[in-house]
Amino acid sequence: MISLLFLLNASKNMAKVNFGNEPPFLDAANLESFSLTDSELSSYDGYHIHPSATNHQSDAMHSTNKCCTQPHDEIGNVFGDRFHGKKRLTQFPRELLVKIFKFFNVQTLFHIASVCKLFNNLVSSNLTWLAVAQLRFPELSVETLSTSSIPVQISKVNWRAYYLERLELEKPLPLIWKEVFYPRVIEPRYAHTGTVIEGNLYIIGGENSILSRFNDVHCLNLETSEITKCHTRNEIQLISRHQAIGYKESIYVFGGYDGVSNFNNLKKLDTVTQTWSIPKTSGQAPICRSNHGCVLLGHDVYIFGGNNQMSENDYQVLGDFYKLDLEAMRWEDYTDQHDGYIPSRRSGHRLVEIGGKIWMFGGGVWCKSAAAWKEKYNQVNVYDPVKRCWRLLEEEDNASVCTFSSCARMGFQLAVWGGQEMETNWTSSSFFTLDTITLRWRKWSIPNSPKCRDMGVLVAIGNHEMLLFGGNHGGPKDDWHVLQSSIDVLADVLYDKAKNRRKSVRRNEERQHFRSREGIA
Repeated sequence: MISLLFLLNASKNMAKVNFGNEPPFLDAANLESFSLTDSELSSYDGYHIHPSATNHQSDAMHSTNKCCTQPHDEIGNVFGDRFHGKKRLTQFPRELLVKIFKFFNVQTLFHIASVCKLFNNLVSSNLTWLAVAQLRFPELSVETLSTSSIPVQISKVNWRAYYLERLELEKPLPLIWKEVFYPRVIEPRYAHTGTVIEGNLYIIGGENSILSRFNDVHCLNLETSEITKCHTRNEIQLISRHQAIGYKESIYVFGGYDGVSNFNNLKKLDTVTQTWSIPKTSGQAPICRSNHGCVLLGHDVYIFGGNNQMSENDYQVLGDFYKLDLEAMRWEDYTDQHDGYIPSRRSGHRLVEIGGKIWMFGGGVWCKSAAAWKEKYNQVNVYDPVKRCWRLLEEEDNASVCTFSSCARMGFQLAVWGGQEMETNWTSSSFFTLDTITLRWRKWSIPNSPKCRDMGVLVAIGNHEMLLFGGNHGGPKDDWHVLQSSIDVLADVLYDKAKNRRKSVRRNEERQHFRSREGIA
């Protein structure tokens, strides 16, 4: 039988790479906990793993270490066909291999993937990474995930990506703010939108006071850092407090406010021809509004709430819910298509898509006569478009901000920055993340944080990087800040190298076999 210590000695010789507060390599201190699971494996006759090793196996491994120069040589001796024990690890059932692999470090798993096709498939398996994540984070048990207030569809989560993200976020200073000094082409503003299309960020409209608004479009090339003003055809009206969605090569703008009234016409900007148009739609369109929430999910746009002011004395806060199919260009009222619960009416909230669901954060009810917030919300509501149902995330430790925060997706995290404080009327510079798997909030202390504000634009420019522009705090802002992250970059590089190393080993073996057959020295 293969010795577990024999396996451990090979893993200890892997190149050390820092993956944060990950458990150490499986060693003698872990053997007791590992052997406790042997009883679970009784159905695998002849495949038991024993925590005790024979002397000749340990000595053989020790002598092998002296002559090996590459980590994959050692792994090959243990895992591959060169091991002459009674049972090769390649002969173990896949279920048992998963139970073994979950005890190894990330870098060890990447090296194991280069040994053979079987191990590469297992290390690439979502089931393996779920087991690894559950060992490191006990709160990820199947029972906990399936019975939480927002049940997790375990098979649809990329557990490798989630595990690596969690490890990086536990490092000291995994996130850092950095001010970026782009050319000052765009006037200071707030209540604008930012939309990324094909590596370009488009800033549309906004305002710099209650009396002054914009209808211009600026484009920031995220690769060259060049900012240009787009000379669009068929200019639209002055607009702020609207929402914009990027789909294919176009940007769709809905709602907004010009200082007098709101809009409900849908506008489309073709970013190739830089032309505005009014697309034809069918179905019942939502009424006019501003300060609403809007998000793209697939080819569907979802809109919730906002406020409607058609005249000085006609003001209302909305709680309706609509969907626009951008392929069929058809509106559909989803307000009453839900499973019993729907969030209360609100404005100043944000909608973000994560994991195929819509996450709505914050908002409030504005009282126009008192010029103050009547209600403020810092809860999260989640909409499942498959089940067509809303769920309220009932957590006590929510973010301490509420209205006009800047929100974006950061991997599996709902990122929330700035906005108005729950307990005061002051704006904030705090940064929060909600883990959409464990449903736990975290407040961050990040160096070089931008000054407090609300109504700024926060857009994801990478899976874990975000760009902030503008906002309002005692006046409009025109500064740029990027939130940089170290998440998953090193891990992806190592994973690719492991696959390339396996191919290189095969080529060398084939070359050596050919030279031996041909009698070439």
